[in-house]
Amino acid sequence: ELINKKSYLRTPQNITFNNNESERNCMWEASHDGYKKNFNKIIKRKLYIDKKDHNINGEDSIISTKFTSKKMIYHIRFHLMPSCNCILTNNKKIILIKTKNKQSIIFNSNSKLNIEDSIIINQDNKIQYSKQIVISGYADNTKKTIKWSINIS
Repeated sequence: ELINKKSYLRTPQNITFNNNESERNCMWEASHDGYKKNFNKIIKRKLYIDKKDHNINGEDSIISTKFTSKKMIYHIRFHLMPSCNCILTNNKKIILIKTKNKQSIIFNSNSKLNIEDSIIINQDNKIQYSKQIVISGYADNTKKTIKWSINIS
C-alpha cells in the first residue's frame, strides 16, 4: 500500500507469476504494476516455501520505474485471523503469534514491525475484529527490498 491522494485509482495492467518447485521447496514470484501510474513503482513478492518444515521466507520489493527525489511511504500488511493472538518483541523485528490451536508462529523481518487493529468479514458477512502485522518505511528512486519470514515452532 502506497499512500497519496486518490491512491484508490490503481489498477494493474501487467501481472506476472513464476514458480519453481522441487520435492523439498517451492518458489513463487509475482509482480504487478498497479502503483506505476500513480507512484512510478512496480511491486514484486518472492516466496520461498520449505515443504518439510512449513517455513516461508519472503521478499517484498518496491522498484522505481522513474527517477524522483520524493520518498513515498509504504505499508506491507499481513492480516491475522481473529482467533490469533500476537505480541511484538522488544527489538520490534519479531512478532510471536499463537493460534487458536495453541500453535506458535514466529514472524520475523529485517525491518521494524508493528501490530495494528484490523477487521475481516466472515462467512456470515459479519465484521470480526482482528490484528494485522505492518511493515512500514520509505521507498525512494532505488529498489527497496524488505525481507521477512514465517516460522512454525
